[in-house]
Amino acid sequence: MFSQLAEQHRKAAATHNTTTRHAQVIQISQFLLDDLEHHDFKHAAVVLATLCHDIEDLSTEIWKCGVEVLDQEAATRHEVLPFLKRLFIRLPVEEREELMLEIMLVLVSEVSVNEAFLFGMSYIHQVPFKDNPMLRAYCGLLASLLWLEEQENMPSDAYPAGSLGFDLSFSMGLSGQVPASASFMNTAPGQGNSQLKSTAIRFFKSLEGVPGSWDTFMLAYIKVIEQDESEAAEIRRILECYQETNPSSPNANDFLCRHLLHLHSKGKCTREEVRVAMLSLFDVCPTSELTLEFMAFADSTEEATTVLMQHMDYPQCARQV
Repeated sequence: MFSQLAEQHRKAAATHNTTTRHAQVIQISQFLLDDLEHHDFKHAAVVLATLCHDIEDLSTEIWKCGVEVLDQEAATRHEVLPFLKRLFIRLPVEEREELMLEIMLVLVSEVSVNEAFLFGMSYIHQVPFKDNPMLRAYCGLLASLLWLEEQENMPSDAYPAGSLGFDLSFSMGLSGQVPASASFMNTAPGQGNSQLKSTAIRFFKSLEGVPGSWDTFMLAYIKVIEQDESEAAEIRRILECYQETNPSSPNANDFLCRHLLHLHSKGKCTREEVRVAMLSLFDVCPTSELTLEFMAFADSTEEATTVLMQHMDYPQCARQV
């Protein structure tokens, strides 16, 4: 990856009068290339920090190199993370938008969810970041993780299943990354919770009607809202909106079905509403594990048999039945 950049500097030196500074950059670039070839990532981290001060035309190749060094050698975080932050500011804005999510995930992995959230919040209200739904989604997810940590005082991999029947482990490598003392912008006691919650809801709400796979964020959205019974009625509307926006998504249909089953068990949803939702689910996901539950909602034996036979067309499902 970095050999191309080093070669560019060498070619530039061959066609122009090489200044002392340019010669130093070429030499430092060669040092970095040698370190990478010999897998000496600790020294490569030091060289990267030097390059960040000496190279004016910084590029995403150098960024990718820094992320790779960090990924290969976690002990380099003290050199590489400051380098990535300084480099981020100096990159063109269009490149920063592309790399914003990457640096947030690096901070989650190497520092904490709180650090990643604060970094994201420092940019998310600026153009062009504020118009990027994926960045808004991740800011909402991180806010929800921090709020749930403070609210429930439990690690992020231990959230109980809610009305969707899922354990809210976000499968993002975030488990255990939320510090017990996480704070939001140094707010006074009791204020951080409400601000984190409203921030998470605001960002999640901005995803409503936006096509795309937002499964992880929908689960977090529901989990935050479920904590307040006065807002529980919103859950059905949110999931119906998600399913209508993504009618061919198995998960969007599955989430809605699970919630309607939950409501039906409490007498807050009709049998027909559950039936219609489940038939929509089976249209896009005939292998759904909810097939057997449909037997109690089918209009007729013929309808139940049709759905079950369709399900058993798949060998893995036939074995389970």
